[in-house]
Amino acid sequence: MLEDKLNAARRARRQHIVKIAASVTGILVLSAVALVFSTSCCDFAKKDVADVEEVLERQPPVTLPVADTSVDDPAARQQYLDMLNQYQNELEPGLASIDLAGWQPGKVKRLTELKDAAFNEFAAANYAGALKRIKQATSLTEELIRTAGEEFQQAMTAAQIAYEKDDFDNARQQVVKAQMLNKASPEAKQLAEKINALGEILPLLKQASVAQVENNAEKELAIIEEILSLAPDREKQQARKQELLTRLSLQRYQSHIANAFAAIEKEDASAARKHINNARQIYPNRSEVKDVNSALVALEKEQRFARHARLATEAMREDNWEKAKQELTLALAEKPDDKTLKDLLQQTEIILSLQAQMERHLASPYRLADAGVIAQARTALAEAQAYREESIKLDRTASELSTLIDNMNKNVDVVVKSDNKTNVLVRGVGIVGMTDSKTIQLKPGSYKFEGKREGYKSKLIDVLVPYDKNQMQLTVVCDEPI
Repeated sequence: MLEDKLNAARRARRQHIVKIAASVTGILVLSAVALVFSTSCCDFAKKDVADVEEVLERQPPVTLPVADTSVDDPAARQQYLDMLNQYQNELEPGLASIDLAGWQPGKVKRLTELKDAAFNEFAAANYAGALKRIKQATSLTEELIRTAGEEFQQAMTAAQIAYEKDDFDNARQQVVKAQMLNKASPEAKQLAEKINALGEILPLLKQASVAQVENNAEKELAIIEEILSLAPDREKQQARKQELLTRLSLQRYQSHIANAFAAIEKEDASAARKHINNARQIYPNRSEVKDVNSALVALEKEQRFARHARLATEAMREDNWEKAKQELTLALAEKPDDKTLKDLLQQTEIILSLQAQMERHLASPYRLADAGVIAQARTALAEAQAYREESIKLDRTASELSTLIDNMNKNVDVVVKSDNKTNVLVRGVGIVGMTDSKTIQLKPGSYKFEGKREGYKSKLIDVLVPYDKNQMQLTVVCDEPI
C-alpha cells in the first residue's frame, strides 16, 4: 500500500536525524572531558595541550538538526490519503487513455512535480503541504481530462466531415489527433480504419468513372463491389450497385429465357430446366418464365412417355412381365387414354396372374390330389394357352403343371408288408386284410394305414404316396401287447 510506503519513508528519515544527533552529542561529550582533564593535570607538557587543541580545531563545525516543527495533523493526513486514493482510482485511468506527452508535454512536467512534491511532503509528515499539492494535481488532471474530451469530440467531428467529402489528408490529420486525445476510443479506431481505406478507395472511384463512360457495366460493378468491401457504408456506391445489378439481372434473365426455348427445340430438357431455374431465381413471377416452363413440361411429359413405353417393350421381349407392368403403368400415367398401352397392360396382368396361379400349384403338388384343385389347374392351363407364345416362362410353367397333373392321376404300386396276424386297412380307401405281403395301387397323395390285432395296441401310419415314383413299400405290424 502507498500509505505503508509513506510511513516507512517517514520513519527512516527520523531515524537518520536521531543518528546524526547522537553522533554530535558524543563528540561534544568527548571534547568536554578532554578540556577538564587538561586543566586538572598541571604536570602535562604544553606540547600535549597544544596537540589536543589542534585536534579539536580540525573537527568540522557541527550543524544541529532542526527539529520538525510541522504539526502532525491526523485530519489532513487522512484527507490526503482519501484524495490520493480517489486520484489513483478515478483520475489516473482517465489520463492513461490520453497521449499526454504528445499533446501537453509541459503539463506532464508540472503534474509530475506536483505528485512528487505531495509525496515528499507526506514523507516529511507535512500533511497540510501534501494535501495542498494533491489538490493542485487533482485540479490540473481534471482540467486536462475535460479539455481532452472536448478537443476529442471536435477532432472526431472534423474527421468525419472530411471523410464524407473524400478529403483524405484532412480526415487523417483530424483522426490522428482524436486518437492522441483518446487512445482507447473504439469509435476513433473505427473511423481511422475507414479513413485509411479511403486512400485505397479514391483510385477505385476514378476507375469506376472510366468504366461507366465505357458503358462496361460488369467492370464497373466489380470495381464498386471492391469499394464497398473497403467501405460498406458509402451510400452513393450502394445505390449505383443496385442500379447496375438490376440492369445486369435483366440481361441475364432475357438470355436464360432465350436459351431455354432453344434447348426445348433441341429436345434438351436438362439444359432447358437449368436455364429456367436460373431465370426464375432472377425474376420468379414474370410471364416468360411460366411460358417457357409450360413448354418444358410438355417436352418432359412426352420424353417420359416414350422412355417408359420403350422400357416396357424391352421388358416384354426379355420375358420380364413384372417390369413390363411397372413401365406400362408409368407410361399410362403420362397418357391415360392410350388404347394400345391399355391392351398391353391387360395382357401383361393376365400373364402374370396365370404364371402366379400355376406356380402355386407346382409349389403344392399334392393338393392336386383333390378334384377341385385339379379343376382349377386345368382351367389355368386352358387360359394360358393363348399367351404361351408371348412368354417362354409361362409356356415352361404350363408344361410343368400339365406333367404334374398327369403324374398325380396315375396309380403307384404300394407293397404292404405285415405279419399275417395284423388286420391292415387304408382309411377312406379300403381293407388290405391280414397278409405277409400285398401290393395295392394308390394315386399320389397322403394316406393313413391302420393295423389292428386282438390283444395288441393298434398302429396308425401316415404315408405319402409320391407322384414321381412308380412303386413304394411299407410295413404295418401290431407288436405291442396291451
